[in-house]
Amino acid sequence: ITSGRAIEGRAAGGVDPSTGYHRVRIDGHMLLTHHVVWALVKGEWPLQLDHEDRDKSNNRVGNLRPATQQQNMGNMGRPRHNTSGMKGVSFHKATGKWQAQISRNGQHVGLGVYVTKEEAATAYEAAAKEHFGEFARAESR
Repeated sequence: ITSGRAIEGRAAGGVDPSTGYHRVRIDGHMLLTHHVVWALVKGEWPLQLDHEDRDKSNNRVGNLRPATQQQNMGNMGRPRHNTSGMKGVSFHKATGKWQAQISRNGQHVGLGVYVTKEEAATAYEAAAKEHFGEFARAESR
């Protein structure tokens, strides 16, 4: 129904500019739309969900899956501050080589130092698949 700024027939809510997630106000509470969608379809309130395709606006149930914080982090893309162009890979100035590392349970774990960044990326990809399973998204190449 039309009420205040909400107009009948239009999508409810809007995008939170600080996170990029779509939110909707229900009974005075701002809720993440993908959580509301999950609850309506699955009948349970999720603690945390992952957008499988990483598109925050794609809130179809088929694109959502329950996840832990670690699994959600495994599905993240390459950070913006990354300068190597490969997730989990950075240049090690002291040796003049490329190092690979992964974050597990909030701890950075070194995966070795390599002559080429491609070798370091391969080491990261293997560790990500082992640690994150289906949530692994290396995106290093």
